[in-house]
Amino acid sequence: MSKPYKSGKNVWSVRVRKDGVDQLLSGFATYTVASRAANDYIAAMSKQGGPVGLGPRVTLLAQGMSDYALERLIFNKGAPQEVRRFNRYLRAANLPQLVIEPMNEPDPVVSVAGQVKDDGPRQHWVVRLQTIEEQQAGSRIVNSLKSTRARIATKTAGSDRLRARLANLRVFEVTKDDVQKLIDAMRSERAGKGTLQQEQAVIRVVFNYFRDTWNWVEPARNPAIKLKMPVVDNQRSRVLSEEEEARLLPALDRSYNRTAVLMVHLLIETAMRCGEPIEHATWGGMDWNRRVLSLRDSKTGSREVPLSPRAIKLLEELHGVGPHQPDTLILRLSYESLKAVWNRACARAEIKDLHLHDLRHTAATRLALKTGNVFLVKQLTGHKQLSQLDRYVNVSADDVVAVMHREPDPQPAPKAASAAPAESVVMNTDAPIEAVASNVVHVSFNRRRSNVIPMGEPRP
Repeated sequence: MSKPYKSGKNVWSVRVRKDGVDQLLSGFATYTVASRAANDYIAAMSKQGGPVGLGPRVTLLAQGMSDYALERLIFNKGAPQEVRRFNRYLRAANLPQLVIEPMNEPDPVVSVAGQVKDDGPRQHWVVRLQTIEEQQAGSRIVNSLKSTRARIATKTAGSDRLRARLANLRVFEVTKDDVQKLIDAMRSERAGKGTLQQEQAVIRVVFNYFRDTWNWVEPARNPAIKLKMPVVDNQRSRVLSEEEEARLLPALDRSYNRTAVLMVHLLIETAMRCGEPIEHATWGGMDWNRRVLSLRDSKTGSREVPLSPRAIKLLEELHGVGPHQPDTLILRLSYESLKAVWNRACARAEIKDLHLHDLRHTAATRLALKTGNVFLVKQLTGHKQLSQLDRYVNVSADDVVAVMHREPDPQPAPKAASAAPAESVVMNTDAPIEAVASNVVHVSFNRRRSNVIPMGEPRP
């Protein structure tokens, strides 16, 4: 570590070398503060094992995003959307953009002796940088899109300028104010609340990775946290009512795509996400004895789906179609085909504002009302936390009223005291018979009498 020195009128700086990498720490008010910051930096680096790469004082934010994406996006299921967001920063810094392609190799079957196999993170994508040929081809815009691109560029000019500035800053230079200005500019351009959250998340995630994985201690705080963000309320409480279901099922039966019809029924019974049976449910994961379907993968990893009697019948019908190889998908169907059948059925049944994903809400809510056990519902939906489940159990005031005013179950009729005919029954006990009515004998133990009154005769 060199001695702190003045690099401006009232600014102190100090150079620090760690593992052959020089770092310039600057912006301190006094000699003492600069010296203390340098010692803290060396201590942090020694404890964490040293920084990865060139460090936050050399690496541009856009370059750090590119390196992060090549390391981590291969495991993220939502990587295609993240690649598009990262590429906006890479374009602004004139860096090669990211290209993402699905893995060709299928995931292994996860059901082994009735247990879900989990070997850690699975690679879902191949992420690479564009070649020179791809960059040249991507720079060409067909005439039909030029006017559209120009209109979009005009609308987002303010946020594009701020994003470009961010992309070309070195990592340690990025401040909370820089990120907040970008968010504010996007809000002024009427970007959606979800879009703003996603932009914030892109920056927040990479800075967390810089600190936790690459051991970069600058900036000291993540510049993308505690921003002034709009409140996003995207929680849905829509479920399929019994009256709507009575109209929907006949409308579904009119479809020629029987596989899609069966899948809609299966979603109502199992609370699976739409992508789970299409992409991850194979016959190798079906355990008919346990009545459980093991998914080789899902949004939260591999899991087991409990199957109701109705779900078993649906799967038996699908099983009769074949083939039944362990790695064969149970539902060979595209999401587009499923959605087309769903939309037509809802239109025929005159059902509005009901999405396919609302069937997951429906299944969770129905099991909650039936059992009153949130832990059973949590196992059905596959959520890790009860707080996550809360979004899917949509109990209304009408549901509570229905439970409050539900007629009690009728009490079973009392069994006969004896299989013998009533007229042949004689009580032989020291306790006197208090009363006799049909085949029910009432005995009073308050007084003792020696006489026995035959059934059917009046008391003396």
